[in-house]
Amino acid sequence: MNTIVTISIFLLSCFTGIILMGTLLAIYINIYTGKKIYRGIVLIGILSIITTVNELIILILSTKGMRVEGMEFHRIEALAISFYLFALPYLFHNLLELNYFLKRINRYIYISGIIAAAFFILSSFTKPELFLSFSGPYGEGLHSWNIGRATPGVLFRVRNILLMFVSLYSLALLFYEFRVSSNRRFVTAMITGISIGILSGIADLVMDIIEEHSMPHEFRVISFVTFGLTAFSIIAMLAVIRNFIDQNQAIEKLKKNEFMEIIAGGIAHDFNNLLTGILGNTSLAIYNAEEKGDNQELLKSIEKAARRARGLSRQLLDFSRGGALIRGSVSLEKLISENINFIMAGSGIETVFRFESGILNVNADESQISQVIQNIAINAKQAMGGSGRLAVSCINISVTGPFSILKPGKYVKIEIRDTGPGIREKDLKNIFDPYYTTKKTGTGLGLATTFAIVKNHGGHIKVNSIYGGGAVFTIYLPATEKIEADNSLAARPHIKHSGRVLIMDDDDMVLATGMKMLNELGFNASCVTCGEDAIEEYKKSMEEREPYRLVIMDLTIAGGMGGAEAARLLKETDPSAVIILSTGYSHDLAEGNLSETGFSGMLPKPYTFDEMKKCIEKLI
Repeated sequence: MNTIVTISIFLLSCFTGIILMGTLLAIYINIYTGKKIYRGIVLIGILSIITTVNELIILILSTKGMRVEGMEFHRIEALAISFYLFALPYLFHNLLELNYFLKRINRYIYISGIIAAAFFILSSFTKPELFLSFSGPYGEGLHSWNIGRATPGVLFRVRNILLMFVSLYSLALLFYEFRVSSNRRFVTAMITGISIGILSGIADLVMDIIEEHSMPHEFRVISFVTFGLTAFSIIAMLAVIRNFIDQNQAIEKLKKNEFMEIIAGGIAHDFNNLLTGILGNTSLAIYNAEEKGDNQELLKSIEKAARRARGLSRQLLDFSRGGALIRGSVSLEKLISENINFIMAGSGIETVFRFESGILNVNADESQISQVIQNIAINAKQAMGGSGRLAVSCINISVTGPFSILKPGKYVKIEIRDTGPGIREKDLKNIFDPYYTTKKTGTGLGLATTFAIVKNHGGHIKVNSIYGGGAVFTIYLPATEKIEADNSLAARPHIKHSGRVLIMDDDDMVLATGMKMLNELGFNASCVTCGEDAIEEYKKSMEEREPYRLVIMDLTIAGGMGGAEAARLLKETDPSAVIILSTGYSHDLAEGNLSETGFSGMLPKPYTFDEMKKCIEKLI
C-alpha cells in the first residue's frame, strides 16, 4: 500500500508541475492576445493547481498520521472544485462558437455556478456539518483514500450532483461544436478531457456506494474526481496551447505569402481594368448589333469567356484581400449546372442534376458561391480520375428550433455526391483546416476557403464519406424569395438619357470604354485621371450652371487622390452629388457602407454595358 501512496504522490507532483507550466504559458498568451478564451483556461489551471496541491498535501499528511490537519486541506480542495461550476461554462462560453440562444443559457449557468460556489464557501464555515463534518476522519483503514478527509455532508453531495450536471452540459456543448467546427481535432481533445472527468465522477460515486456496505478499498488512495479534473485540465491546456501554436503557424505562413498576395491583388486589379475594356466593348457591340443580328453568337461567346475571366479575377481578389460580400438573388440551378459542366467538360465523368421544382434563389455573392461549387467539383474530378458519376441535388428546407446549427429560416440544401475512393477517417476531421492537404501539389486552401465562404454567407457545409465509398458534400445556404433580376438586353427598352457625366480613372482603356458606354446611353461624358481634377472639373461645371448629373470614380489612383477622399470633398461641395464607386477591388467597400463614404452606388469592374446602364438608371 505504501508503494501505491508513493506512486500517487509522485504522479500528483508531476501533474502539478505540468499544470503550473501550462497555466503560466496560458497567462502569457492571455496577456499577449487579450482574448477571453485564455482567461478561462487560466482559471481552470489555477483551480487544478489548488486541487492537486491540496490532494498532495492530504496524502503526505496521512502518511505522517496528521489526520486533523489533512481535513483542513480537504475543505480547501473541496471548495476549489466547487468553482468548476463557474469555470467550465465560462471556458466554453468563450471557446465555442455558440449561437445567441446557447450563449444566453450558458451565461445564466456560469453566473449560477459562481453563486453556488460562494454559497458552499459560506456554508463550509458557518455550518461545516452541512458541507464537510470535522468531527472525525471519513471512514476507517490504515491507508484508505479517505484518511485525512472530513465526512461529506448534504451540500457536498449536492455539489457533486451539480458538478456532474455541468460536466454533462459541457459535453453536450462540445458535441454541438463538433458538428459546426472546422477544427475537429481540437474539439475532439476537449471532448476526451471532459469525458474522463465525467467517468471519474461516476467511478467515485460507485466506490462510495460500495464502501457504505463494506470495508474501504485500500487501492483508492486519491479521489477519482480529483484525478479526472486534473486530467481534463492537462488535456484542455494542451489542446488550447496547441491550437494557439497552430493559429500562429498559419499566421506565419500568411506573412510569408503576404508579398505574393499583394502582387496577386495588384495583378487582379490590372486584369480587371483590361477586362473592363474587353467585356465593356463586347457588351456594347452586342447592344448595337442586337437588331441587325450581326455576329451575335461570336460576340456572346467572347462575352461569356470574359465573364468567366471576371469570376476568376474576383476569386483571386477574394483570396488575396478578402472583404465584404456583394450579395444578390442568385439562381442555384443555373449557377451549379454551368460551373459543374464547365469543370467536367472533356472528362468521362457522368453528371446528374436533380433540382426540386420551385427551388428558391439564395442571397449570396455569385462569384464566391461559384468558387465553392468549382472547388468541390475539381476535388471530385481529381478523386474519380477519368470516370465516375457526380450527382448533384438541390432542395428547399426550413430550419426551426434553438438548437439547430443554422439560424431559423428558409435554406437551400445542396448535395454533391461523387463515386471516388472516399476520404480516410483521419483526414475527414481535418479536411477544412487551412494548409491541410493530402495532395503532393495541393495548397490546402481550397476547402478552407470554401468553408469560410459558406460560413460568411450564414450557411453551413459538412462532408460525409466512407473510405472506398465516395464522398458527399452538403451545403446549406440562406434562401430568398426575391426573383433573380432579368439582365437580358432584349427585355430592356432603349432609353436615351441626357446630361453630363464625369468619369474618373487612371487607366486609359477604362476611360475610353466608359465614355463610349455613357455616350451610347445619351450622356455627354467627360473624363479625368485623378481626384484633384475631378473636384476642379465638378466645381467648374457648377459655376457654368451645367452641373454633372453623376460622377463615376475609381477607388485607387496611382500617384493621385483616390475616390474615397474625392467623394468626401465633392459631398462637401455639393451634398446632392450622385457618385458611383467603380473599382477593380470590388470588395473594398460593402454596399451598406457606401453612404458613409459619400458614394451612392457601386459598379464593380469589369462591368458590361447593361450593368452600367442598370446601375445608373437605379440612381437617376
